Amino acid sequence: MSDITGTPSNSFVAGGNDTYKNMGEFRWSSLSEISPELFPVTNQYLPEEGNMSVITFEKASSNLIGFSKDRLYHIRKTASNQGGFIRINEMHKGYGIVNPKAATAVGSTIYFLTTKGLKSVDSTGRLDDVKAIDELIHNTWKDDLEVCELQFDPEMSALYIFNPTLEEAICFWFNTGKVTSMEDMSFTTSTTGFFPVDRTTNSTDINHDGVLEKRTMFI
Repeated sequence: MSDITGTPSNSFVAGGNDTYKNMGEFRWSSLSEISPELFPVTNQYLPEEGNMSVITFEKASSNLIGFSKDRLYHIRKTASNQGGFIRINEMHKGYGIVNPKAATAVGSTIYFLTTKGLKSVDSTGRLDDVKAIDELIHNTWKDDLEVCELQFDPEMSALYIFNPTLEEAICFWFNTGKVTSMEDMSFTTSTTGFFPVDRTTNSTDINHDGVLEKRTMFI
């Protein structure tokens, strides 16, 4: 991805496409070599409209979805005799993501937050509405969307939408089809991490041999 915060410029690399650097393009390593540090000059994609940089990626089954502020990108690796190639299609113009933390994968579906509400996109690129919190998004939270975060807890089958500014969260319970509003969430951010399944273990050893499970954490 171009123009990533905190990374040095690669302007010392000469190539015919240097004119288009930092125009929202993203690049990928060689598909036919085992060295991931090799980035052929032809392995790059430049959006049809400049400055539509992808700000986050999420995996949907065997495909990858790239999110920009204005649209989505469907990214798929296609096999061939030469090792394969990357097929990229722009889609859903006008349904960009509000910030890099506002998307999370639930199975083969990705839920993400836009200024038009909560949306979902599957591995084929199909877009759907999640209307349960439209009133909240369009009114109460409309000024805080750029800081809202999405996290999925697989153990609880729960999708969290966290607003650190208002210290509120919405929880979608997939097992029951219910939605819960949570208040007094005095945290600054949210993330996911791995915890031991055996919660009776008191060991602080970082080389813990127990089975781990992915959980959502509020910090």
